[in-house]
Amino acid sequence: MIEHGNSSVKRLLFLHMFLVVLLSLVAVRAYTVTFIADPHYDPLYKEDSNPNESCRTGGGAAPNITYPYGQYRCGAVDKALDVLVNALRQTTKTSNISFMIGDVILGKHTTREEHDQAIEALYNKVCSGVAGPLYPVLGNTEFYGIGQSSTNEEILSQIKKLAELTGLENISSTAYKQFLKGGYYSIRDGRLKFLVLNTGLYNALQKRTEDDPLGQLAFVRAELEDCRKSKCRVAIIQHIPLMMSTYTGAYTMQQRYSDALRHLYCEYYDVVANIHAAEDHRDEFKLIYCQDNNSGIPLFMLPAISPNRYNNPGYRQVELSPKTGNLMDYVQYYLDLGLANIKTRTENVYTRHRTGHNAPTVNYSLEYRFSDEYGPSIMRHLDDQKLIVATMKTEGWGTYVPMRALYIALQNDPGVWSVFHSHMSSLCYDKKISFICAARAITIESYKSCLAKLQ
Repeated sequence: MIEHGNSSVKRLLFLHMFLVVLLSLVAVRAYTVTFIADPHYDPLYKEDSNPNESCRTGGGAAPNITYPYGQYRCGAVDKALDVLVNALRQTTKTSNISFMIGDVILGKHTTREEHDQAIEALYNKVCSGVAGPLYPVLGNTEFYGIGQSSTNEEILSQIKKLAELTGLENISSTAYKQFLKGGYYSIRDGRLKFLVLNTGLYNALQKRTEDDPLGQLAFVRAELEDCRKSKCRVAIIQHIPLMMSTYTGAYTMQQRYSDALRHLYCEYYDVVANIHAAEDHRDEFKLIYCQDNNSGIPLFMLPAISPNRYNNPGYRQVELSPKTGNLMDYVQYYLDLGLANIKTRTENVYTRHRTGHNAPTVNYSLEYRFSDEYGPSIMRHLDDQKLIVATMKTEGWGTYVPMRALYIALQNDPGVWSVFHSHMSSLCYDKKISFICAARAITIESYKSCLAKLQ
């Protein structure tokens, strides 16, 4: 009996150790993705400029005051990007893959040569900080002089040049060949596929009329169908999000293409795990309702590196399940731009008057971890405890059910909204109603109807 008891204890201990090891392996195997969005890099920035006049003209700031790390309403500048690179060196050591999501430069250069040099300089700088490959996601400002009258040949010529400037041709031959067809491509790693779109083709300013510019929609359908057949899951990455913009109150892209993508994603909602987009420079999310309120796709909006919409620079690291593609959790980092510039002035004082003392340093800081910041609020709005455990522990915090619970919490709980709004933007005025409506409205009519109902 004693031997039997000892045997049972040993089996229990073995099982416990096995579970501990298994859980640790699951944690280690989380697929980490780093997103760097909307740098709007401006190599022509002047430290003593006045953004109300021009970020590229010196002498506009108050006497003897400079802003070496940049200013709100300006693009990202070299000194701030150096801080970003240092932060990436520390935080991307375990990152599997990184994406730079346009708009990568501020643009408005007088020559194509200056334009291309700025793009190449930015990619070289950021690549020096990330561990592993840095993949490009095209936005709007990567294109020089492209407008409504531009031909497909002109666009494809610039896309070919961008493959060279971003280094894609040296990262993946398969992605490079796909990219040359229209600036879109896919990357597959086991059961996880990243589908990268070129939403610059759908920019509202271009007013394109084709049903499927450069065959991108057909490409997306083929890739999603391939994943359905081979049982992989997809994370979609695109610069311009779908539906309505909280920032502008209008469609994010031409409506016909927003609708086409939404219908396509919903047709394959069992395949599309999540969507990651930028453009608005705001830390938000959208819910793409596909069949009813209980099924859909979460779309995560990424904060920007550029502070030109009154936001502090920020980048995100996302943890995906390598088996399901589900967003398990994410971590948000930010740079307090105002404090960075103040520290520089303090540093000058230390240098002149307090030699030997440590001068203040400028660094990116951890802003929040999603599960810590919003987990309790999500759980309060999920009634079924079993569902809570299954969803959070197994499926991930960034799946449709918990994100819908967070959406409900944001509508009903002022405390949750206050926290959420503090991360949306450093200085932006409160646009709660706009967010609530834009997060799910699919047409301008439904968006305006929602605004009228809630105001």
